[in-house]
Amino acid sequence: MERASDQGPSGRVFDLDAIGQALEELSGWNVDDDSLAPGAAPGFEDARRRMLNGYVFVDSLLAAGRDPFAFGGSHLLLELNHVVLW
Repeated sequence: MERASDQGPSGRVFDLDAIGQALEELSGWNVDDDSLAPGAAPGFEDARRRMLNGYVFVDSLLAAGRDPFAFGGSHLLLELNHVVLW
């Protein structure tokens, strides 16, 4: 569990810009196997956006010192599921 003291200068725990860039790079993959070619999958941009939203959500939890894996944190995991899937 990251602590508030582990935050970067922007108050973030994760480098969301780097995560967004990495997810963007995935859209350019060109592999013959469709299961390995997210760029060929329709709706990848939407999936990338939802994944980044999940990272933003977890980042905000960690920056606030909240541990979704702590006892009683299951509602946070359910909310993460909701953020990523919808």
